[in-house]
Amino acid sequence: MHRSGTDQSPFTGEALWIWGPGGNWQNKFNNGSPFRTCYFRKSFHVPAAGAKLTVHVSADSRYTLFVNGIRICCGPAKGDIAHQFYDTLVLDSYLKPGENNISAVVICFSATHPDYSKLGVPLSIMTATPAFILDGVLIDKDEERILETLHTNSTWSSLSDRAYAHHRSEDAPGIVSGLGEDLDYEQYPLGWQNGTDTANRWQPAVVLAAGVTRETVMDSPLPFRLFPRMIPMMREETRRFAGVYRSDLIDRDEAERWIRDGEAISIPPGRKVSLIVDAGELTTGYPIVNFQRGRGSLVTVTYSEALYKDGCKTVEKVLEGGTVEGLYDSFQCDGRDHAYEPLHWRTFRYIRIDIAVGEEPLDIRDFFYRFVGYPMELLATFASSDERHSRLWEMTFRTLQLCCHETFEDCPYYEQNQYSGDSQIVALVMGYMTGDWRLARQAVLLFNWSADYEGITKSRYPARVPQVIPSWSLLWIVMVYEYWWHTGDIETAALCKNVIKSTLNWFEGFLSERYLLNKLPYWKIVDWVKEWDNPPGSPPGADGGETGLISAQYAHCLKLAARLMDTLGQADVAEHYNRLSGKIVDGINRHCWDESKGLYKDCPQLETYSELGNAWPIIAGCASRERAEAIGAQFNRNGSLAKSTLYGRYYVFRALEAGRSYGKFAELLDWWYLMMDSDLTTWPEEPWLARSYCHAWSCSPGYEFLSGILGVKPAAAGFEEVLIAPQPCGLNWAKGSVPTPKGRIDVAWEIVRNTVQVEVQAPEGLNYTIKLPEHSVG
Repeated sequence: MHRSGTDQSPFTGEALWIWGPGGNWQNKFNNGSPFRTCYFRKSFHVPAAGAKLTVHVSADSRYTLFVNGIRICCGPAKGDIAHQFYDTLVLDSYLKPGENNISAVVICFSATHPDYSKLGVPLSIMTATPAFILDGVLIDKDEERILETLHTNSTWSSLSDRAYAHHRSEDAPGIVSGLGEDLDYEQYPLGWQNGTDTANRWQPAVVLAAGVTRETVMDSPLPFRLFPRMIPMMREETRRFAGVYRSDLIDRDEAERWIRDGEAISIPPGRKVSLIVDAGELTTGYPIVNFQRGRGSLVTVTYSEALYKDGCKTVEKVLEGGTVEGLYDSFQCDGRDHAYEPLHWRTFRYIRIDIAVGEEPLDIRDFFYRFVGYPMELLATFASSDERHSRLWEMTFRTLQLCCHETFEDCPYYEQNQYSGDSQIVALVMGYMTGDWRLARQAVLLFNWSADYEGITKSRYPARVPQVIPSWSLLWIVMVYEYWWHTGDIETAALCKNVIKSTLNWFEGFLSERYLLNKLPYWKIVDWVKEWDNPPGSPPGADGGETGLISAQYAHCLKLAARLMDTLGQADVAEHYNRLSGKIVDGINRHCWDESKGLYKDCPQLETYSELGNAWPIIAGCASRERAEAIGAQFNRNGSLAKSTLYGRYYVFRALEAGRSYGKFAELLDWWYLMMDSDLTTWPEEPWLARSYCHAWSCSPGYEFLSGILGVKPAAAGFEEVLIAPQPCGLNWAKGSVPTPKGRIDVAWEIVRNTVQVEVQAPEGLNYTIKLPEHSVG
């Protein structure tokens, strides 16, 4: 057999979806877990050094792959059933001459459903049925001859799991990121990864169907359409904990040496001990416990974003008496040597370890964690005359890191869901701080794929429970436009053209005779504004009546879509959008403007006012420059204006910029400064800290420092031309660098005798314009 190792696309029919004994229609070894877990492996011979092996692998729902007992990776990336992502892995360096083993453990969530009150399957992982697939061909070092095919089929061995069970964590309500694990090592097939488990329990895998792509499918009993992964594999790196917060019944110094240096500790039979370790900062990763002996011992590992005080999670620096509550995993020891880690990564700042030792001593050799996250690099730099900005910058990037894995995530602890409202901001922050727009491109396309029979996109996707938030669909359109404007990738934007049009057409059907959106269905959330509590997050009047605020969002999106459609050669569509936007702007000015207060009402029928209810009309172009400046002066000062949250302030910043009042930006960092004095290491969901302590939608200062204070913005799509328009915002100097598709741009400015002096270093041949502030800086 001869072929080049690169001349054939994967999944042309040879690799088959497989599952364990009983197939995907029965759970032969149901141990009380709602999930099904199965092990797979195949041995193969490598005749000499230099052989090459590239595999393409996917699973419903999650797999962990091993080669010769070495853990390679976890996957696949989160997609939907029609875009079942597969990973491509080069495994050459893991091969050895002679007998080799490739193996995987797969857990499937399809048998249960997510529920906010009773928990269940991870909401963000779309699933259909238990299945695993691998396409792989071992070739010689010259890539001329096939040595062995490793496609999944009945030659693979399988073993249904009996060891894993799962539970609800009663102390962690509202979690839809998944259940806690219970692992019984008495039932665990030790050595399954490298073939040393030779028990006769292993059986030939059951074939389900051929793996197909969108290009090769004709008819298939399985709904999966395999699609190449669009983002890099996650970064993983070993890290140690910072120290011990509390130690019960274990010497504190001994516990510290165990945590920091990996010195083993031995606990006598019958003892119960508990300790709390501190990672030093909020993080995401796989906690790993190396242990031996201890037959009959039970170890429970509980994870929390912060310490609890008097039963409530707190941002205070609790010096003593703090507790840890939340999601937990447990494992039962069998007297053998193991290294426990959960199948899915966890989120934690503090971890409580409770140990009940059984009939023999338990030796815990080490405890550390493997950090996991999107492989982002902080390429941007920023410094200013305000020393607080250094800490703010650091916390912003850490928050961004922890909310980016296989998708953007609202939060890593509770949901791990990708929302378009969050992603619109996070994509900009990540693009500016790292220069990497790949996760943004994936988000743009995932929401494009989410459109339903009505033509409107989902608010979160991928997600097993469908949800529509009209404002979030509009913000997806903003994200598509901004992705194109900052990257120049018109091809990806063009893929979204039809869904943009169907979404905008859906809104047009709800315009009243006064050209205001009226009686919108679904959840009208815009921001977690305190006063907006019926229903939560929805501006007054939007539920069942006309809304000025969401109408302004619609008018703004129509303008952006018009520019995009014009670029795509659809001038007639662009003309319609511009004309319709103008009518909505006129309707807002006619029916929502309150001359006596100098403010826009949230809706015509109520005299309620908010920062966002005024920010969005400014962004949409409703307000004259003078009117916008007058409104901007009232942000964060007028007590009659319902305040936006950390999330909503991004749009207040945009209104200040549109109204040429951006100097007020520094005043609106007050909440971030306040939180820097707490025990937080990341930005929370809300300034009053209701739930999540890590929410990337609160990361907007990272974007503002670079695009606002340094003033680096694209003046043409893809930074083909650049505008440098620094905004001092009360600072004496600022400097930094911004990665762009055209290269790095360095900006440094300082105020000398009431004049802004700017120095710019840009890639050779890049056209840029410097625009100095209009207002005095003295």
